[in-house]
Amino acid sequence: MVVLNFGHPITPSQLDRLKELTGREAEQVIEIKVQVEQDAVLKPQAVDAVDRAGLNSTQWQTAPLLISLPGYSPVAACILAEIEGRRGNLPSIIKTRPIPGGLVTEYEVVEIINLQEVRAEARTRR
Repeated sequence: MVVLNFGHPITPSQLDRLKELTGREAEQVIEIKVQVEQDAVLKPQAVDAVDRAGLNSTQWQTAPLLISLPGYSPVAACILAEIEGRRGNLPSIIKTRPIPGGLVTEYEVVEIINLQEVRAEARTRR
């Protein structure tokens, strides 16, 4: 499994949790910094972020991908649209939440959301 991380750095405990949830080892974690220029057009910035994953056309279409999205929702939406266009389907994403009661803010992996399944289920409610 390849993890594309557009968000906060992924910790070893988060990788352990991903393995627990998916039953797969993360063969590769690709860290992609996303710093949005608010005065610039967003779409090219999202395309650039996805380009920096460094995957070729075959990898986009065949690799088991897991995506950690950035927190800024407009760029997250653009990144998802770009990935869907390259893959031909929606990816699975990582949901995290702050660990309560900590002295510093740390995040734990809560679940994996298969967006293609969400889409398929939504189509039944048309």
